[in-house]
Amino acid sequence: MHLSSLSSLFRRPSQRWQRNLLMAHADALVVGSPASEQMRAACARSGETELETLLALAERIERAMPPVTPSEQFVAELRQRLLHAEKQQPVSLWGRVQRLPLRTRVAAGIGGATLTAGVVILATRSVYDALGNRRNRRAITA
Repeated sequence: MHLSSLSSLFRRPSQRWQRNLLMAHADALVVGSPASEQMRAACARSGETELETLLALAERIERAMPPVTPSEQFVAELRQRLLHAEKQQPVSLWGRVQRLPLRTRVAAGIGGATLTAGVVILATRSVYDALGNRRNRRAITA
């Protein structure tokens, strides 16, 4: 089974039922419902071998990764650390800019200067064009 064939399988809008089946299968695996096996069997009957393979893979992964619960000691320590942790002060925009590497700040400065120069050139050009058109109208009417 190739990844490209699977991705094309789920891009088709007419195959929405496959996405829905995958979501229902994932929900059944999380809950521990035997419905996941029934869904895989339904795929086998309908001839959807790639989808059946994908569902079987999801079931194998779910069986290989048993649920883990944290110990009471870990939960208590984490709770204490989170409750007693110092709140971080919000960093201003200027502070964030100052933390950037020098190379990035120089590049941003050059980009800002270029943008500013472009806006100034466009503004002065349009002003000169407007003044030039006004002079031309005066010369034509005179």
